[in-house]
Amino acid sequence: MLLTLVLVLLLSGCNEADKRFVELSNQGIEALDGEDYVRADAILRDALKLKPADADVRYYLGIIALRGGQFQEASDNLQTSIAADPSRPEAHLTLAKAQYELHQPKAALEALQGLFKVDIGHPQGHFLAARIALDAKDRTIADKALRAAVAGDAGFVPAFQMLSQLYVEVGAYDSARLVLQQGLKFNPEAVELREALGLVMLDLGRPDKARIELEAAQQMPRARPQVSFSLAGALLQLGDKDAAIQALRTFLAQAHGVLDHKDPLMQQASNMVIKLRNSK
Repeated sequence: MLLTLVLVLLLSGCNEADKRFVELSNQGIEALDGEDYVRADAILRDALKLKPADADVRYYLGIIALRGGQFQEASDNLQTSIAADPSRPEAHLTLAKAQYELHQPKAALEALQGLFKVDIGHPQGHFLAARIALDAKDRTIADKALRAAVAGDAGFVPAFQMLSQLYVEVGAYDSARLVLQQGLKFNPEAVELREALGLVMLDLGRPDKARIELEAAQQMPRARPQVSFSLAGALLQLGDKDAAIQALRTFLAQAHGVLDHKDPLMQQASNMVIKLRNSK
């Protein structure tokens, strides 16, 4: 009878602890969803006291630590999370990001291998692999990783950007053009790709094509002021001084309050406007 009573009490205590753990976990995730990271961290740490090896709580604490720049703490939490549940792709990716920030590329690559075992085509994973390869100046591996990233997600604009830049840096402008055109096929509203394509067309000696791309980019939301400056360059090559002056004035107006007034590009644009007006 006494043994039965003890078991009942133990089970009752266990159930209460479980209920409290679930309650804290839910509150912590709710705070995290609301981007209240300080509150989420505090609540999840309380939950962790009840279940120190819980994969979910460790994962969320890892995310919070990474966001706060606490990379070693993020790494520790995520490794514990993966040990308890290796099936979550984002845990492997976040661990790789933490280790990358800790300047541990080998460990980051090992974490990415764990990710690819769960999700072989994960675009963010391949993108990070490309960054690690570029840090090591291995352009071949970076190229392969970036192509894997866009194969995994054709809407992944940063991968198209980085891949095209790889070719621009070695003067392979036609290859860069093809990459950017492929990216725009899937992401026609990506102003970053449109602007980059305009610049590549300038590099290819096609100011007519550059004008088309840069004028299109200029009309897009989130267009940088620099688009208008680049457009002025294309217009000058086409011999349209009036339109170039207007593009430079647009750049100066858009860049006001965005770029420092002492920025070399601002000064260059101002000088170009004066010079072009005086040469008429």
